[in-house]
Amino acid sequence: MTNDEIPNHEGMTKHEAPTYSGKIPRYEHPITRNPRRQGAKLTSTFGFRTSFVLGYFVIRHSSSASFVIPPFIPTLTMQGPKPRVRRMRLLRPACFALALLLMGSGAVAAKPYTEEQKPEGHFNLFLRPGKSNPTEQLAYAEELLQSGKTRKARKQFQALVYAWPNTPEAASAQFHFAAIFDQKGKLEKAFQEYQVLMDTYPGKFPYQDVLERQFDIALRIMSDRRGDVLFLPGFESPERALPLFEDIVDNGPRWEKAPEAQFLIGSIHETTKDYELAIMAYMETMLRYTHSDFAEKAAFARARCLATVSDRTPYDQDMAQEAWYALTIFNTTYPSSGFTEESSELTRHIYNRLAKGAYDIALYYDKNTRKPKAALAAYESYVTRFPSSKWTTEAKQRIQVLQQTVENDRGK
Repeated sequence: MTNDEIPNHEGMTKHEAPTYSGKIPRYEHPITRNPRRQGAKLTSTFGFRTSFVLGYFVIRHSSSASFVIPPFIPTLTMQGPKPRVRRMRLLRPACFALALLLMGSGAVAAKPYTEEQKPEGHFNLFLRPGKSNPTEQLAYAEELLQSGKTRKARKQFQALVYAWPNTPEAASAQFHFAAIFDQKGKLEKAFQEYQVLMDTYPGKFPYQDVLERQFDIALRIMSDRRGDVLFLPGFESPERALPLFEDIVDNGPRWEKAPEAQFLIGSIHETTKDYELAIMAYMETMLRYTHSDFAEKAAFARARCLATVSDRTPYDQDMAQEAWYALTIFNTTYPSSGFTEESSELTRHIYNRLAKGAYDIALYYDKNTRKPKAALAAYESYVTRFPSSKWTTEAKQRIQVLQQTVENDRGK
């Protein structure tokens, strides 16, 4: 066959016809090129097809006089008057044998076309899915759950999340996985798995139901007693529920029970005597949820914490003054509050604290510094600020004495 006799490909001229380069072009099935089917595993008859084409090529062209031996076939160098003819005679049987070998190996290696969803998650030796795709795996796990095989169903739900974490079925599997722990009474583990659902699959699960379950779990953990043995009642450890309520507020800041969750954060801090954090949590409740019922409770609780801190530092007038301001704001904002009686009692207590501190300052100028003018100014300021304190009468008496002393000093 001459170069002029080379058959052209459809739509090509003779000069555009491809030439053999000795390399097999890479085969790509249309399914593998489809970005929507990237997870599909393709096992086709490509090996058989390639082997058949190579064998046919060798058989057809081995008898041609113009056959050019491909570079991947070794040739024999022979001596004689007709080296090319002798070489071709030896090459034909070898080409037939090679063709049969290629076609036979291709037929053995050929497999029927199958398609399955390849797992996308990280491998876990102890969590192997029972099915080959997430849809069947979810149905399989739900069937196990309905038949009462809870433990096996839990493992299959978890295996689905591990193997196919980015599929829609993974969200449903994670929800069932957390619900199983919830039903078994493993509250902290259930809350953690619900939180994984919140963080990983937003918008793909019943949002209100999960928030409600998280809130109920946090309440139970806050009130549960630990260490109860025989007749001993045990003890409460509400601080265990603190990060849970914080997660709930982050998950649903506009949820209907978010104000209560934020208020309970401050309440737990106050119970554990961490008053500074309690004051901050109560203030956040007041600012973020002004129109909720817990804003009033948070306002009074904040003032109560400030009063407690001021009692711990009796010489810190600034803290007592801040507690006074907080009580004043509460009494003004909520005049008919249910905490009116407690607030009035706490207000009188802080009032006396401030009055005692101011009287001690005036007494210091009067007795220690021997400065009648400074002591007189301090007593007069005290009577103006605290006209109804239990030290007001003594302060007025000292004012009269100091006024006479100051007049005498001027006369001299």
